Amino acid sequence: MTMEIPTTLMDKIIQGNVILFLGSGASKKAKDKKGNEPPDGEQLAELLTKKFLGGKYKKYSLAVVSELAIAATDLFEVQDFIAEIFKDFEPDDFHYILPSFKWRALVSTNYDHIIERVYQNTDKTMQNLVPFISNNDRIDEKLRNPNNLPLIKLHGCISRTHDSKIPLILTVDQYITHQKNRDRLFNMLEEWAYENTIVFIGYGLEDMDVRQSLLKLSSNDSRPRYYLVNPELEPEVCAYWQSKRIIPLKCTFEDFLNSLAIEIPTEQRKLQRTMEIEHPIEAKFKVSEKINEITLEFLNNDFYYINQDIVRTIKTPKEFFKGFDLEWYPIENNLDVKRNGQVPFFL
Repeated sequence: MTMEIPTTLMDKIIQGNVILFLGSGASKKAKDKKGNEPPDGEQLAELLTKKFLGGKYKKYSLAVVSELAIAATDLFEVQDFIAEIFKDFEPDDFHYILPSFKWRALVSTNYDHIIERVYQNTDKTMQNLVPFISNNDRIDEKLRNPNNLPLIKLHGCISRTHDSKIPLILTVDQYITHQKNRDRLFNMLEEWAYENTIVFIGYGLEDMDVRQSLLKLSSNDSRPRYYLVNPELEPEVCAYWQSKRIIPLKCTFEDFLNSLAIEIPTEQRKLQRTMEIEHPIEAKFKVSEKINEITLEFLNNDFYYINQDIVRTIKTPKEFFKGFDLEWYPIENNLDVKRNGQVPFFL
C-alpha cells in the first residue's frame, strides 16, 4: 500500500535533512530461519519469564521482568539469551529501499542487526553506515567523512552483551540511568534535532523513554515539525501527537518507504550526493544548477519563503486579538481567517 507523503517532508528527505528514529515497528517483516518476526516488548517479556522465572510474572512489563530475570541469574546471561533471540533476523525486501536515500542520521532503540545487514548486503547505498553504541566509539573521527551515516543505537546492541558499562536498556533502573556511558550519543541527537526533521517509526504512547526525549526536544520552540509513522493511530492519539507538533502518518514503515520510492525517482535521489542546499526553495528545482549569488541575496533579504523552517513564536490567541504582532503564529494556528479542513498551515 502506498500513501501520500507531505510535500514538506519529501523536500527535507531530498535535501538529506531527515533523521529516522527507529522503534520496534521498523523491524516488522524481518524474518529468522524459522520464519518468525522479531518479538515486541510484550513477547520478549514472555520469553524471559519462561526462560528465567518459571513462566511467572507474565502480566508484568518488560522492564520489570528483565529486572527479576537479572536478579535470578546475572546480566550477561540474560543479555546473551536476548542476543540469541535476535541474532538471526534478516531484513525484508522493503528494508533495502532505505539505503537508496541520503539521511542525516539513523537512530534506533532496537537491539538487532537488521539495519546493519541492509547496508552490508547491498552495494546500492548512498552512504556508508557507521554504528555508534557508546561514548568510546570515536565519534568525531568517524564522522569526518561526509559520506558516513551515523546509526545511533541508544539502547545498546546484541554485539556487546558482555560490557557492563553499556548494558541493553531493559530494566527500570536502566531506564533511569540509561544515558550513562552514552550521553554523547544523546547529546548528538539533541543537537541535530534542533535543525533537522525527525520521523519516528513504530513508536507509541507507551514508549516512555522516547516520550522523555520528546519532552526535552519540544522545549525548543523553533525546531522543525516532526512526523510519526504508525499504522495504529486513533483520532485521540493523533490529537495527542499533533499537540506536540508531531504530524501522525497512519501507515507502516513498509508503506512509508514504498511511497518514497515512488514519489522520489532514483535519478532525483542521486542528486543528493552533490546538491548543497543554500536556500530551501532549491528543493523545488528539477535541475542541478545552483542559485546565483545575486538571486540568493534577493531571496534572503527581500522575501519570505513560507516553509516549516520559519522560526515560530509560542503565543496565545488572546494576544493576537489584542492586536500584538505575533509574526506567523496567527496564520499557523488559523486565527487570521476561517479555513476549511484540519491540515496544519506549514504542511
